[in-house]
Amino acid sequence: MIAPLKHQKRTARWILAGCAFFVSPVAAPAQTKAPAPDFVAESLAQEVLAETAVRACDGRYEIDHQGMDRHKLALFAKFSDRGVHMRQVQELYNMPSREDVYRHRDAFMAKYDLGPQTSVQAFCDAIQAEIDWRTPVGQLVKATAP
Repeated sequence: MIAPLKHQKRTARWILAGCAFFVSPVAAPAQTKAPAPDFVAESLAQEVLAETAVRACDGRYEIDHQGMDRHKLALFAKFSDRGVHMRQVQELYNMPSREDVYRHRDAFMAKYDLGPQTSVQAFCDAIQAEIDWRTPVGQLVKATAP
């Protein structure tokens, strides 16, 4: 696990490293499996951003377990719309590549003009905006009770 640095020294570089930590190494794809649909990489990136917010924002947020359940059900529904049962997913599809997940993470960072030198506070403010706007990322986290 990545240990947080002193609060005043943490930057978005730490957040980016945290996101990289959650995307586990993936074995070379099997020739018989199809690439994962893009919505899988997008979903994984959203979950990683939510988990990163919980860890990076000094207790301001926690995972909204009901939101996470809805998020997973929406992912299952997308596969179901394609005629794929969740029991078949691992047989039919490879895991999304790191690059695919990073592309969605980077789109989030660009949306809020966050970069390697951005403060963690700016990242936490972006998460709060996601909560306020009820975006997919915002529905995965909730503010902690004071």
